[in-house]
Amino acid sequence: MRGKILIVTRSTGIGAAAARLAADRGARVVIATGDPESGWELARQAGAEVWVGDLTPPDSAGSVLAQCVSKFGRKVTGGIW
Repeated sequence: MRGKILIVTRSTGIGAAAARLAADRGARVVIATGDPESGWELARQAGAEVWVGDLTPPDSAGSVLAQCVSKFGRKVTGGIW
């Protein structure tokens, strides 16, 4: 996974496990979550970025992708949803 950029939705349960696994394997991870407390804690643990907001509106995906491009300078080619 080295060199990949992954977006993981949710900062608890399977989402948290996926973020940790991806980060451990060298991926750059953005955690998209509606829960700021667990999101920032997971980001700290995994060395990841975090996007906090409501994921239900259609334009939220664009906001998450914009953060990825801003931080990493390229578009995300895949993700864990």
